Amino acid sequence: MNTPIPWPRPSCSLMVSLWYTDLSTISSAQLQQGLQELPGAMQAEIGRFRKAEDRKAKTWGRLLVRHYCELRGIPFHWDQWAKGPKGKPTLTSGPAFNISHAGHWVVAAFADAPVGVDIECGPLQDVAALQGHFHPQEQVYLQKENFQEEAFLRLWTRKEAFLKATGEGIAAGLNQHNCLPDRVAEATAWRLVSVPFQPPYSLAYCTSSSVADHRLRAWEASQLLSNTLAL
Repeated sequence: MNTPIPWPRPSCSLMVSLWYTDLSTISSAQLQQGLQELPGAMQAEIGRFRKAEDRKAKTWGRLLVRHYCELRGIPFHWDQWAKGPKGKPTLTSGPAFNISHAGHWVVAAFADAPVGVDIECGPLQDVAALQGHFHPQEQVYLQKENFQEEAFLRLWTRKEAFLKATGEGIAAGLNQHNCLPDRVAEATAWRLVSVPFQPPYSLAYCTSSSVADHRLRAWEASQLLSNTLAL
């Protein structure tokens, strides 16, 4: 067995790990197995989702968090799972993380500083009708891009990642911050990064560090079951 990677990893810059799983590969039997590896309260919460894809995303998002901690030798128990004041999942001890899913992908971001991640895909109904909700500079950007879906999704994932990292959520308003620059507001250290991903998906993350790098890693659904520690 490989030696677990110590947490936190010493580094002169922040490393963001982006782990993802293809939900379309998960069978009904695997979904049931995955659910059974979660505590009863989580199973009940996830069971309220009508769509199988949503249940898969919620289950494997949690399994990604467990797997990440176990691979790095970080003590983990489901009792550590908690929610912040605005419902953002967190661990009472361990790395910062955030989860997002769209279509058949679920992505989890991990760091030793606050982090947010968002993945999205089309098709969208009417991009132009939404522009009024954004920051003035973002509205100009959308107009210059002729409201193309790709441009909108790039902006939207960046904004969602920022709002998730800060814990503000959409309720705080979409027009308060310009999320086009890599650094959001000169007075803050929030850093935004758009990450190339499987077309037509758009992916972005945000951290509270002005210097950050990231590493993408794919996991097969089966690798996350039964505490499998396959490097």
